[in-house]
Amino acid sequence: MKKSTLYFWIFGGVSLLVVLLLIWIVAGPSGPILVSKQTTYLTSPLRSDGLVDYSQAIIDMQGQDVSPEENAAIPFLEATWPCDIPPEQQALVCDALQMPLPPVDGMLSMYNDQLSAQVGRQLGQLAPQPGTAPAEPLDTSEVFEIMAQVTQVPWTRGQVPDLADWFEAQQPHFDKLQEMNERPKYYLPSPTLLANKNEFLFAALLPTVQHQRDVARALMARAMLAIGEQRPQDAWQDIKTCLRLSGCCSKPSFLIEALVCDAIRGIALNALAQLLASGQCDAALLAEIEAYLAALPPFDEMAPSINTLERLGGLDAALAFCTKKAGANEMLGGSGAAVGAFSYAPFDRNAMLMRLNVWYDRIAATTEIDDLEQREAALEQLELDLSAEVEGATSPGNIAGAIFNQRARGEMVAQVLAGLILPTVTQAVYAEERLNLQLQLARVAVALERYKLENGDYPEALAALEKRIDLALLKDPYAPAQLRYAKRPPGFLLYSVGRDRIDDGGASQDGEIVGGEWIAAATPLRPQNWDMVIRFPLPKKSIEDFLPWNLDQVGDSLPTDPVEEEPAEESKESGETETPPLAEPAPAETTDQ
Repeated sequence: MKKSTLYFWIFGGVSLLVVLLLIWIVAGPSGPILVSKQTTYLTSPLRSDGLVDYSQAIIDMQGQDVSPEENAAIPFLEATWPCDIPPEQQALVCDALQMPLPPVDGMLSMYNDQLSAQVGRQLGQLAPQPGTAPAEPLDTSEVFEIMAQVTQVPWTRGQVPDLADWFEAQQPHFDKLQEMNERPKYYLPSPTLLANKNEFLFAALLPTVQHQRDVARALMARAMLAIGEQRPQDAWQDIKTCLRLSGCCSKPSFLIEALVCDAIRGIALNALAQLLASGQCDAALLAEIEAYLAALPPFDEMAPSINTLERLGGLDAALAFCTKKAGANEMLGGSGAAVGAFSYAPFDRNAMLMRLNVWYDRIAATTEIDDLEQREAALEQLELDLSAEVEGATSPGNIAGAIFNQRARGEMVAQVLAGLILPTVTQAVYAEERLNLQLQLARVAVALERYKLENGDYPEALAALEKRIDLALLKDPYAPAQLRYAKRPPGFLLYSVGRDRIDDGGASQDGEIVGGEWIAAATPLRPQNWDMVIRFPLPKKSIEDFLPWNLDQVGDSLPTDPVEEEPAEESKESGETETPPLAEPAPAETTDQ
């Protein structure tokens, strides 16, 4: 054989081997998914395909050591049944909770169509009528505005009689809700997880979340009715039940459940401020409130929610993507044609999972930092680094390196998925901080009310409380000093400088309090910097002020209530009906930063 022919075959063979090697590198099998702490995070229980059954794992974690006698979810369900749980899943839920199927339906939302129509007709009768024109009922938006105000402003039966009658008819359901106060634990799994249809965890239905919001509104409206009718003990019972409701999420919880519970505790503390400012509490009731709040643990749901259920949800979505249960277009959206193309080629799935877990580990460690200033700095750096991670996924160098390396492709896919499934934790963590500060201010306000009842007036300085309450309550968590306090007859000003650590003189976030004083403006200007403020006494408001024909007359003399917004990061279906949202309100008496 001629040397030229031999060289040709040698060169051709080597070239073919190189091509085959490149094909193997680019398109060869990616290997099995390893079940380990570093990849799947959990290692059991396993499905028939050998991967972790996250749905069952969550059910096992949430239901561990919760007996029916301890479970506050049982009276909650009995009071609100069927709670939007699909008929085909109701038996599953009851069996999981070891409770019988409730024989009758529970309480509807106070925004239900029939009640809204009744209230609209009744209030419409009060409108000034020209000549002999028949009375027109209030439209739905006007009724909803009144319904929103009765949860924040004391009122009486004579002002909204149909609503008061409806509350009276719901008494058996409210009695059931109050049974939650005697049950220290809560376990109510998602019906989707119980059905175990191997759907995305991120798509798990949480139908009971909306009913928790509705129940919170109803409890606060009843509390405002009790305050309006000089029944402070009854008001406190409903506020206390609402505070218990704020702790009613399975442990660990989905992030949206934690955010809703955060918001519920916030509105309960706002209602407590109304009760304290009413001057109706005697010494025994104030002592009871003080003891209850002292035993109420700080809200601490965000870190375990993010570290566990949000992590499992993200890994579950990533596994669904890389096992082809979800396509690249569905998961990646508009993240780039090049990355979408790579996602169809084999990639190192274990490298992808490990990189995602590194991010979840860092998020978890950041949310658990106790020092508020250090945690804020770590959160800011976390967001910067996560943005850089996502932006770097589609850089030319990253794409070029991923062409011939399955591990690099796996890490690149993880970078893209990080921007889609990793939670933006900053606002959730700050919401929890604000809530715990609100609880701290409320406890100091109770102590101030007790001091006034015993001494005839508020103290000149917080030093007068130092032998009465935990000294840590007087410390501003955002400053190297005590909370700011001033006696301002006939009330007081109490505030924290808030997360910006700047003393703005007692300026509230909604602009209704400036320089520690309520201002009269129809549309207050929201300040750029603010504090978290309690200012007693509260402005005198009446439900009549919010009737459509009175709004123009009183608009310039009353602070307005802020528009409520949905909690951030809602990533689960919750089976909601069309009712006004409930989230982190920043009401006039306790506005936050």
